[in-house]
Amino acid sequence: MVKWYFALGAAALSLSACGGSAIEEAANNQQAAVVLRDLAASNISSPAPPELKIPGVEMTTPSDTRSKYFLLRQRPTVIGQTIAIIRQELNGRVAYARLELNCEQRLLHVVGVADTRARVETNVAYDGPLRPVEGLPLRGEMLDFICKRQ
Repeated sequence: MVKWYFALGAAALSLSACGGSAIEEAANNQQAAVVLRDLAASNISSPAPPELKIPGVEMTTPSDTRSKYFLLRQRPTVIGQTIAIIRQELNGRVAYARLELNCEQRLLHVVGVADTRARVETNVAYDGPLRPVEGLPLRGEMLDFICKRQ
């Protein structure tokens, strides 16, 4: 029985090393998996508590007037990027996202999403690599707001 598991593991490993088109296609499809505008309306969100413990700083986001976005925390990384924790509030629900930004090159991607502030630090989102915010107005507005506060 154990030999069977090793054989399956070896087969899976050899297939993944080949870089087959199905694997590449799945990776490419995941790049746009996180839509910040819809987090609080998704199954990732949770009902908003009566009082939020971390109020945050409200972000200006003219491209999304339905939701409110709050910057809860930002910190630099050792490689010069910025990590930011944001909260989206929409129709009595909240969702959190952890963003990685490169302010100089105007790059952003989502590295985590969750229903609570605590979980967003460890949950992983498959949003692809850091990429330009051009053509993505909400991400551009968030990047501008966060980078100006550094």
